[in-house]
Amino acid sequence: MSLMPENPILPKPQKDVEEILPSIQSKEYCSCLVTSGEVKLGHLLQYIRGTDYIVTYYPQVLGRDDSPTNYDINQTPDYQQYYRVKNFVFRLQGSMDNSFTSDTNQLTLSGRGIMLPGIIPNRGDIFIGDIGNARLGLFSIDSVNPLTYRDGSVFEITFKMIDYLSREIEEDLDEKTVAEYIYDRVALENGQAPIVTEEEYGQKIEIVELYKQLIKRYLGDFYSHEFSTLLVGGQGCNTTYDYYAVKAFLSVVNTRDDSRIRKIELFNVGDYALNEELSFWSMLIEKNPEYLDQVFQKYRVVTTNEFHGHPTTRSIRWTGVKSAVMPLKRQETVDSCFQGRLYSNQPLKMEFYSDPQLSSLGDDRWYVLGSNLYDENITNVTPLVEQYVARLLRGESITYAELLSFHKQVNKLPDVHRYYLQLLLIIMIKLETNRACEC
Repeated sequence: MSLMPENPILPKPQKDVEEILPSIQSKEYCSCLVTSGEVKLGHLLQYIRGTDYIVTYYPQVLGRDDSPTNYDINQTPDYQQYYRVKNFVFRLQGSMDNSFTSDTNQLTLSGRGIMLPGIIPNRGDIFIGDIGNARLGLFSIDSVNPLTYRDGSVFEITFKMIDYLSREIEEDLDEKTVAEYIYDRVALENGQAPIVTEEEYGQKIEIVELYKQLIKRYLGDFYSHEFSTLLVGGQGCNTTYDYYAVKAFLSVVNTRDDSRIRKIELFNVGDYALNEELSFWSMLIEKNPEYLDQVFQKYRVVTTNEFHGHPTTRSIRWTGVKSAVMPLKRQETVDSCFQGRLYSNQPLKMEFYSDPQLSSLGDDRWYVLGSNLYDENITNVTPLVEQYVARLLRGESITYAELLSFHKQVNKLPDVHRYYLQLLLIIMIKLETNRACEC
């Protein structure tokens, strides 16, 4: 018998020598001084030096294999096309340099600037800018230098004037323009895409104006000079107060919107910890779907006589308001067994209104929104308000056209519906235009 096994165990192969390159910093490293993943680019505009220079910018329409070319008035529109971006802004670095060519007796201007985010420039792009003396110049981009490797970076450009703007050049550019846009700097500062169509920009201007008028209309209809607060409309002599709606209104407006806002009182309904009750208004303003199973869904109207009777508590009982809108069923907490009970259980006075059905308010005590939203069963026949809220909670947007159409429909509703749905419209406009909710 052989002393060696038939399949001897071979020694493990030795690793080849590997060249290890030194790492200056790890890939996971993130400086504690600049949290670039959290700071919106628009918030950093104040740190870009220079003087604003507003121009009409013409980026070239280029395919994957196309190379940038210089502007040529003799080139046909089939082979040279541009987008037109009005009101574009870049930061001029210093003043423009000028030189005079004796052969042509023409003054040439050149300069350097930093492009604001929104457009990635190419050599050969052109723009029209003011050169003084009531004249406009046509400029061409000579060089482009990105100032950071990150997405959405700013670019440093050098440019020179190639001609004075003339009727012939203007007509040629009109023929070569395939689409027109507006540069919305406010959108950039709010973290939104700054390049918008003229139609969308016009609708945004209309929406912003609607917001101003809607605040005045809402206060004109529902602000009570007698009680210095907002009262639910359509309740007649049974003055009714909704703490949660008033709190939502005050969280999205400011005193610059209307002088009456500073007079609005937020009455105390703190008995039984009702001030801390979570409503869908907070869920909507914060766009937080995690609250969906925590907010109260149905309401009741209770008399204010059920609140604390001692005047020093500054309870709603002593305001003169007769009734208050409160949750019909509250979220269970560890303090539930210690909290007292409210006994009144009346509905709001509702007037009938015809289709289209905009909200579940008035149906079986639903507080503005209905069961479809809370059951996450949104369909095309779900009331419109619930469809909008569901979209916002999913991180989607509502178009300006939809908001304008919604305003026209709500305007025709009875007082009690306008009280809640116009407030919803104010909040949605605030969210969609990023008008800085003070939440």
